[in-house]
Amino acid sequence: MNHRALQRTLFRMQLDHDFARRILDGDRASLETTGLSPTEAALLQSAPFAGITADPGNQRRDQVLGNASSELRLSVAAAAVTRGADVARGFLASEQFHDAIRCDGRLPFAFADYLESALEGADARLRSLVRLERELLRARREDIHRERPMPGDVVLAKTARLIELAPGTWRYAELLHARLERGTPIAPGAVGSDDSDWILILSKPGDGPLRDVETEPLQPMVVAVLRRAESPWPASARAELARELGVEAAELESFIDDLASDGVLVRG
Repeated sequence: MNHRALQRTLFRMQLDHDFARRILDGDRASLETTGLSPTEAALLQSAPFAGITADPGNQRRDQVLGNASSELRLSVAAAAVTRGADVARGFLASEQFHDAIRCDGRLPFAFADYLESALEGADARLRSLVRLERELLRARREDIHRERPMPGDVVLAKTARLIELAPGTWRYAELLHARLERGTPIAPGAVGSDDSDWILILSKPGDGPLRDVETEPLQPMVVAVLRRAESPWPASARAELARELGVEAAELESFIDDLASDGVLVRG
C-alpha cells in the first residue's frame, strides 16, 4: 500500500472540500492526480465526507494558509485593497497547492506561484511587489549558483540578488509595511514614481533554518557596477566602465573593494 500517496491525498481532501467531494464521487480526472490504486482509492471513498473534512473553526485550514502566505503578507494585503477580497483564500483549491502536495513541493513557493497567477493583469506595481516578496522568499532559502571568479575577476556573491521592480514598488512596500502595523493598507496606485526600482537583496546566516535578508534600493552607478558583476567581470571591462562613468579606475576598484567587504561582491 502506498501510504505516502494516501496521506497526501487525504491532506488535499481535508483542505479542499470540492476536491474531497470529487474523490468520493469517483471523478476520474481527480483520482488520476493521486497516484492511488483502485484499492487505495476505494479505502478513502469508504470514509464519510464529514469525517474527512472535519476542521472545527477552520483551524487547520487557517494554519496551513497562514504558514504558506506569511512571507507574502504585503502582497496579500495589497491584493485585498485592490481586489476587495481575500485572494489568498483561493490557494487551497488551486492547482499550485495540489501540485505542491503531490510532489513534496514547498508551500510558500507554491503560494507565490498561485498569487502571481491570481493577479495576472493586475496593477504592475502590485505584481512587482509579489516578485519582490518571492525573491526574498528565495533568498532566505537558496543561493544563486555563480561561477567562482578567476584571478583578477569580480562577481556578485552567491547570496546577493539584483532585481528590477516596477516604478515605485520599493516606496510602496515601505509605506504598506508601515500602514499594516497601524491596520490601514493602501493601494499601489497611491504611490507615484517614474523610475524603475533596482533592489539589492543580501542574505546572511540567521538564528534558525531560514537566513536573514537585507534589502537596499540602489543608485544608478551601483546598478551599473552590480549588473556587470552578475557574471565574472574582468579588470579590462571594469576599466572601460570607469571611463564611461567618468571616474578613475582606482576609484572604481576602491568602491568594488568596499562592496566586497560588505559581502556583495567576490574577488577572484
